[in-house]
Amino acid sequence: MAPTTYIKLDRSITRWAWYTDADTFRVFIHLLIKANIEDFPFCNVIIKRGSLATSNASIADELLISVGRARKAMRHLKETGEIKTKIYMVWSQPADVEFTRLI
Repeated sequence: MAPTTYIKLDRSITRWAWYTDADTFRVFIHLLIKANIEDFPFCNVIIKRGSLATSNASIADELLISVGRARKAMRHLKETGEIKTKIYMVWSQPADVEFTRLI
């Protein structure tokens, strides 16, 4: 079993613009929890600590929301600078994989 790790969350998050948007808040917390804690190789690319390889479809699947709702939440987080994304084509996957970097 992997060692237990934690994320630290400041109480001031209740004043964050997306705190009351359930999908955006939930996607953000999901990304925080899923982010790599150390560099990790994935499809010949090194995914840096604090980043993760994901897609709107996998986020939707993991959170049991529609792909459209996941896409909208990701757009909110990108537009306000909470995350940065980089898109890579992965041949073994039917869809593009986005590498998400938490700022």
